[in-house]
Amino acid sequence: MMQGRPPFIPYPPIERLAVIGDRRTAAMVTADGTICWWCLPGYDSPSVFGALLDAERGGYFRLGPAEAVLGTQSYVADTAVLSTRWERPDGVVELIDAMLWPENDRPPEYCDRRTIVRRLRGVRGAVRCLSAIAARPDFDAPSMTTPNGFALEPDDPLLTVWSNRASLAGQPGFCDEFDVRAGDEIWILLDPGPRRRS
Repeated sequence: MMQGRPPFIPYPPIERLAVIGDRRTAAMVTADGTICWWCLPGYDSPSVFGALLDAERGGYFRLGPAEAVLGTQSYVADTAVLSTRWERPDGVVELIDAMLWPENDRPPEYCDRRTIVRRLRGVRGAVRCLSAIAARPDFDAPSMTTPNGFALEPDDPLLTVWSNRASLAGQPGFCDEFDVRAGDEIWILLDPGPRRRS
């Protein structure tokens, strides 16, 4: 259960939600930079992030200004790549969200692999930002943390957290605040890795 105020805006208006996907599953991203819905490995699978339906038990991944505020969302050209932009008194930051499309020909153990790429970039000035992630498989108790990410279920694959910022890599379940200045780029990848088959 979440203690105190969540680090995101619970239940935003429906028009402040956008979708990224890979033809196998999809994630919902709110205009405050929160992934509030993502099912793995398919559309009809249990959710890993489900704060869209239950802000306390659903799980989330927020990346953006430390103060939870709604930005402006749009898609990049004719793509499914999502841009969320915040113009704050101290500067401007932009978040890019995309889900990598799976290859059609791959080894069976990689068929269910899904990857979300997030990039937070400083456009102007310096903005205090936050990364907060908590996985809650199927609205259950918090998943076990590991040195590289989350163990979603016993003997199941990890949800690996990678970042070019050392304090954000493999450190799920907590909030980290940092300054993003013009020209800075923070990259974070979420990758469940190969799924075991019986």
